[in-house]
Amino acid sequence: MHPKNPFFKLLFGFLLLLISCDKQKNEPTYNLEPSGKFLKFELDTISSNQSNGFQFLDPYLFSLDLNSNKVQIFDVYSGKTVKNLQFEREGPDGVSDIFGFQVQSLDSIYLLSIGSKTVFLTDTTAQIVHKTNFELPESVYNLFLSRSYYNSPPWISDGKLYGKTRFDVDIKTLTQEKLDQLPLLAGIDLKNGAMESVHYHFPPDYLNSGQKQLESSVIQTGEKTVVSFLGDHRLYFSDNLKEPLLPKEGRSQFLENILPSFSRETSSPEFAKYAMASSRYGSLVYDPYKDLYYRFAFPTLDIDEMEELRKLMTEPGPFVLMVFDSDLTLLTERKFEGGRYFQDNFFVTENGLYLSINHPQNPENKEDFMTFELIELTQVN
Repeated sequence: MHPKNPFFKLLFGFLLLLISCDKQKNEPTYNLEPSGKFLKFELDTISSNQSNGFQFLDPYLFSLDLNSNKVQIFDVYSGKTVKNLQFEREGPDGVSDIFGFQVQSLDSIYLLSIGSKTVFLTDTTAQIVHKTNFELPESVYNLFLSRSYYNSPPWISDGKLYGKTRFDVDIKTLTQEKLDQLPLLAGIDLKNGAMESVHYHFPPDYLNSGQKQLESSVIQTGEKTVVSFLGDHRLYFSDNLKEPLLPKEGRSQFLENILPSFSRETSSPEFAKYAMASSRYGSLVYDPYKDLYYRFAFPTLDIDEMEELRKLMTEPGPFVLMVFDSDLTLLTERKFEGGRYFQDNFFVTENGLYLSINHPQNPENKEDFMTFELIELTQVN
């Protein structure tokens, strides 16, 4: 038996420290920085400079305008309008109110609306070339395919359109047992309208600390699914639709350890403060060029007045932007103060993430233009 020598213990500990320090030196660190590089898109006299969602398909940027029920097509490099796809709400070619869209190609543009359980197929002529009617479970009133508020674009694979569902439930009285039964995703067969519920749900402990809003952001790329929930620090992922969602730690340092909830007896003012001024997570955005995920988060604000809370709906306050690699490991995060960016308007090109600067309080906000600043992810070491 070797004698116990404190020198060897100290040497061993020193070697471990060197290895740990060397590993930390080899791990790259990143910063998020506003670049001062902008893309501007000229608008007509009736279009708002805040969109209801974007999709970039090089060289075009597609933008949804809910008020006029049209999809605008811009040239990213010139900033000019290429075409406006105007859709009727009623009549034989009526599509009701467009809420979601997916551009597979210039010849295949899929539309979904709020008031109709129908998938409409169109192209750059804005003519409806095919309709697929579908039915959903009783507890689900429609697919919710927003590209702005809790970004969840549709995904088309093997002749099916997959999308996030929206529940027809009372969140004040909802139990975890009932929530466990509600499908997070559904797939629609584009030929016959047959519906397939995907076996993804909200986390089994989502309501453990109290009632919460049922918002989520779902990103599907190939067979992989990644989900961010409003009231959960963790991200969830699955490598294909046959596997369950697995959790991965994704907490922001700018949010409380225990995310807020509300009681079943909460008043309207209390709920407004919970919904608009409490710590929560927002949209998840995928960068296919760098295989990264951006996650928005919102820190708690010290606001009690209803007027100030209402103002946050149109004039959002501070937010956090987090960046995760393809394995959902946090690379960096940064808090942005309110008053400059309208963070629900974004898109990604090969250059990175562009954020709208059309915040009502921003002096650079011009009504005749949609303007975006590139937020650059830079490696420090």
